[in-house]
Amino acid sequence: MELTIDELQLHRLSLKKLSAIIYEYLLVISLDKAGAAQVAEIKNFFKSSYRCGCAAGLIPHITMVNFIQYERNEKKVNFYLERFSKSINPFEIQLNGFGHFESHTIYVNVGTKAPIVKIVKDIKIKFRELLKPDKYGAPRFVTHPHVTVARQMTQLQHDRAWKEWNERQFDYTFKAHEMVLLKRKVTGGRCEIIGRYPFTGNGLSYEQLELPF
Repeated sequence: MELTIDELQLHRLSLKKLSAIIYEYLLVISLDKAGAAQVAEIKNFFKSSYRCGCAAGLIPHITMVNFIQYERNEKKVNFYLERFSKSINPFEIQLNGFGHFESHTIYVNVGTKAPIVKIVKDIKIKFRELLKPDKYGAPRFVTHPHVTVARQMTQLQHDRAWKEWNERQFDYTFKAHEMVLLKRKVTGGRCEIIGRYPFTGNGLSYEQLELPF
């Protein structure tokens, strides 16, 4: 059913008001400087050669959790993520080759998924309720870690690019030392960094961490 003009205006007004109190958050692992530069070069190539508008946006990263939350709860989220990160030791991440989500996304494949998946699983068990603004706003926990090259591609863009890139080599290894929390308006726009959480391995163990509720 299509919305009327009045309903559309009301919807836009609601979004505008909502965007002042609720935000979208991304918990990510950033690539190191050299790795990010290599992937950024590929992303720029996709933008110029295949005209993928969403290719050269965010700095290359591996998303672990995507959630919506009220800004008033930001300090609490920061506090518990910082405590949790201290239970993690730095670890190596291997990037190798390319993969795709058929028809719309091409990405750099993460070869060492296990340690990232474990972090995501632990966050899901411990902090799922903390990351939910209400019963309808379920967070998204990533089960297939990857580094996006281009997303929101048309079928034509995807098919052309995948034909040229599916067998290309890309090998890079870096050490993950921290998680980073990004924030942007629910209506879209640029992300800003609001928290960095070092992997020190010298904090409370995962089992000792108290639930935040």
